[in-house]
Amino acid sequence: MSQVSGQMSETRRKQSKRDEAIRKKIEGELSRKRTISTAQQLGGSRTKRGTKLQVAKGTVAALKPSAALTVPETITVAEASQLCAAKRTDCVLVVDDEEGLSGIFTAKDLAYRVTAEGLDPHATPVSQIMTRGPMVTRDSTSATEALQLMVQRHFRHLPVCNEEGNVVGLLDITKVFHEALNKVERSSSASEKLYSALAGVQSELGPNMSTNPQAAAMLAYVEALREKTALPDLTTIMDSRTHPATVTPKTTVREVARLMKERRTTAVCVMENHGGIHPKIAGIFTSKDVVLRVIAAGLDANMCSVIRVMTPHPDTAPPTTTVHDALKKMHNGHYLNLPVVETDGRLVAIVDVLKLTYATLEQMNTMTTEAAGGNADAEGGPMWGRFFDSLGGGEDTESMISGSRAPTDGMSLTNHNMRLQSPQSEVHPNDSASVVDEESVLEGYARRRGDISAPSITGFSSVPQDDGTYVFKFRTPSGRTHRFQARHDSIEMLREIVRGKLATDPFFIEYEGDPEGRPDPTDFLLSYTDADGDSVLMTSDTDIADAVKIARTTGSDRVVLFIQGGKNWAEAGADKSEVKAAEVAVAAQEEVKEVEKVESTLPEAVAQAPPAMVHVPPPEPELVMGVPKELLLPASIGALAAVILTVFTISRLTRD
Repeated sequence: MSQVSGQMSETRRKQSKRDEAIRKKIEGELSRKRTISTAQQLGGSRTKRGTKLQVAKGTVAALKPSAALTVPETITVAEASQLCAAKRTDCVLVVDDEEGLSGIFTAKDLAYRVTAEGLDPHATPVSQIMTRGPMVTRDSTSATEALQLMVQRHFRHLPVCNEEGNVVGLLDITKVFHEALNKVERSSSASEKLYSALAGVQSELGPNMSTNPQAAAMLAYVEALREKTALPDLTTIMDSRTHPATVTPKTTVREVARLMKERRTTAVCVMENHGGIHPKIAGIFTSKDVVLRVIAAGLDANMCSVIRVMTPHPDTAPPTTTVHDALKKMHNGHYLNLPVVETDGRLVAIVDVLKLTYATLEQMNTMTTEAAGGNADAEGGPMWGRFFDSLGGGEDTESMISGSRAPTDGMSLTNHNMRLQSPQSEVHPNDSASVVDEESVLEGYARRRGDISAPSITGFSSVPQDDGTYVFKFRTPSGRTHRFQARHDSIEMLREIVRGKLATDPFFIEYEGDPEGRPDPTDFLLSYTDADGDSVLMTSDTDIADAVKIARTTGSDRVVLFIQGGKNWAEAGADKSEVKAAEVAVAAQEEVKEVEKVESTLPEAVAQAPPAMVHVPPPEPELVMGVPKELLLPASIGALAAVILTVFTISRLTRD
């Protein structure tokens, strides 16, 4: 048996090596071509010195969205698949000519709309197969609201934008809930240990314990707690939708993609019969494999057999496996689908990570609903939202079911509200500002929470806090000027953003000269002007930090970057960018003059007195029969101990 297992592991290792070879080949090709991808990371990671940047507690930003891969509408499906393979992602955002979000597509869309339909990936633009007008959420939105939307609409991915509408990240619901697994498992483990301890005491004391009303009530309570927190197994989610789709090893990839679309699944199992009672699983093939091993690798889906591109001998699980163990198994193995096999080798289901995630959500909701006495929607959202509202605020020391996370004093309430943003606020999450509209911020908070009747808190700092980002500005060879916000501790991220904007510049797109002399948008150097007026080359993270420090010292709210083009830039006319920019600047100045004429006729704004300080009392603790909710379980255990001691003493006295 161990020899067979070793052969399976070796086969999977060979497939992994082939995947890495495909990725390296693609990365080499992309490095020689002009790249059109931009990866933007949402603030909230760690700075170079290791200091964790604070984000508003309970917001989408606290969920740590991953970097978003964006491409223009004109890119082909084949090129997009190569980028997916190189960036190790299965979701891509599409932007228009003005860098506005116009669509989204995933590996599932490529399998359903390209391979299954027989489209040529080298001639099909992503604009033809993407989902237009995707729903988005803001980084300052409540985490509960965003996740509730994803659950209701069955979204796995949700783009995250800042207040300006710029894409700053991508929320993946399956990654978010991986952290929730430990919470649920701890609750289940604690209740199981308590039940085992009570069972042991009951066996020691015999019938005397069950005759005591208090002891009997405690036993019933712990038994109910055990049932509520028991970890469900895979049989609880197996239905007609998890019925496995199977093919033979000689089935073509296009036929497999058609079957995926017909069965509305993203995975099929490749079966082979060696004369046994039940066919054996030879491999598994998913929509991600269609992207990496077929489209990105340049194979013909009509001619390629699935046995060439499948994952051989995949991991399996019996139906008795708990949902949480299955999720951990998939997370550690970096795959999204898991075949479920009976003890006799019969394939009974294929479960995906999204279905397991929803099962975990349902259990969390059930647990917290029962703990709250049936009040499942006390604040207009699911009870599991309280857990996610606690993310982003520091160490994980709060109870998952307490729901008591309001500030306890006036100062902490003030600090908490300083991080909130309302939809009407003029200040965006990453802006540097010296004055904040306090009233609009607090009104937005009151509308969402409903616990502040008179929003009037003063004491906002006039010094902008460093959130790890700064404004950068540069001019392209065509005369266009770009202004964007980016982290000031990563030269690679800065170059990636500039590279993406250069790749869509008309100077490179509309080039009609000799192909040999075509300018490369990835071949450039960045520099800035220091306090002495000298041009300083930016080649490291330290150079960016120095540039930002100098800009702040001189009172500038931005760092002006200078692009030094590489070979063929000058021959293509990059030196004419100043003339083109001057023409644009003249037109802009005329527009400003017209606006100033209109503004000069407006009456001056009436100054308003600052709002008075209002004391906000701390929230009342949640009580259950006069006992604070957080102390209910410890109090129950203490009462149980007293009952056990009393029953034990009485039984000893009776014997004597």
